[in-house]
Amino acid sequence: MAVAAARVSVMEIGGLLGTFASGAVSDLLNGRRILVTLAYFFGLAATLLTVLLTSSVGSGWIDSGLMFLLGFFINGPQCLIGLVAAEVSDRRAVATTTGFLGLVSYAGAVAAGWPISKLIRVLGWPAYVVAMILACTVATACLLPLRNYGANHLAAARGDS
Repeated sequence: MAVAAARVSVMEIGGLLGTFASGAVSDLLNGRRILVTLAYFFGLAATLLTVLLTSSVGSGWIDSGLMFLLGFFINGPQCLIGLVAAEVSDRRAVATTTGFLGLVSYAGAVAAGWPISKLIRVLGWPAYVVAMILACTVATACLLPLRNYGANHLAAARGDS
C-alpha cells in the first residue's frame, strides 16, 4: 500500500513540474502553446510506449520514473489547452469557448469510465496503453494544423489590438 501511495505521489510531483515547465517553455517561445502541447503529446506517447515495453521488468525505480513522466506529460497539456482554446477563439466568445471545452472535458471523463474499464477487462492493460497512444495521435492530428501559431500571431489574425 505504501509503495502504491509513493508512486502516485511521484506522478503528482511530475504533474506539478510538468505544469510549471509547460507554461515557462511556452512563455519562452513567445506564447507558442500549441507547439509545446504537441511536444508534450509526443513525450506522453513515448512514455506510454516505454511503459508497454518495460512492463515485465518489475523495477520499482523504472516504474516510479515512468509514473513521474506520465504526470509530467499529462498535466502540461492539461494546463495549456484552456489557454490555447482562449487564444484561437474570437475575443467575444472566450468564455463560451472555455466553457464548452470544460463541458467536453467533463463529458469525456464521465464517459471514459465504463469503456476504459471494459477495454482493460477484456483485452488487458497493454490494450489500454495502445488506446492512450492512439488518443495522443488523434490529439496531435487535431492540433498539428495550428502548430505555428503563437499568442501574438493569433491575436493579429483575429484583429485584436
